[in-house]
Amino acid sequence: MEYILSQIFVIITYILLGATYFVKNRRLLLVLSMFAILTNATSYFFLSAWSGLLVTILALIRNIVFLVQNKTENDKIDWLDWLILGVFLTLLIAISITTFEGFLSLFSVFGSLTYTIAVWQRNEKVYKLLGIASSICTVIYYAFIGSLFGFLLESAMLVTIIVGTILFFRKEKQKSLNSSKI
Repeated sequence: MEYILSQIFVIITYILLGATYFVKNRRLLLVLSMFAILTNATSYFFLSAWSGLLVTILALIRNIVFLVQNKTENDKIDWLDWLILGVFLTLLIAISITTFEGFLSLFSVFGSLTYTIAVWQRNEKVYKLLGIASSICTVIYYAFIGSLFGFLLESAMLVTIIVGTILFFRKEKQKSLNSSKI
């Protein structure tokens, strides 16, 4: 029963995560991501995937901090931004040490680290590219913990992220070509 519940929460997680790749507003992205994190944490709990659970709790705190901070893409990264990133990186290292169950258990930490940097740096292009790396790490982690729907849905999300990123860069290139013709 716990496994079935975990898979239901994974499905909800991926519906919410999929929505984050189609919003342009950083604030809405963080809010949707927070709900996805809560459902994902619940899924990890039912699977007894402690590394994933702790990483998702930290990710929730991260998103709350970033939401309160609510800087835009145009804002310069300052010393407080670096301090916040440093705190999260330190906590991710602590989680990886305390929940280590072999090299593959670290992929939840790698994925969260990559996503933290993607959201922290406030650049849509970098966000999309790091989303690919984060997704690859998450696919590996789901395989490690044996979450069938997590593995399948994250694999589908990876394809979606790649397609969305390609379309984004094509659109950017087209904008650049159009503006150079003027």
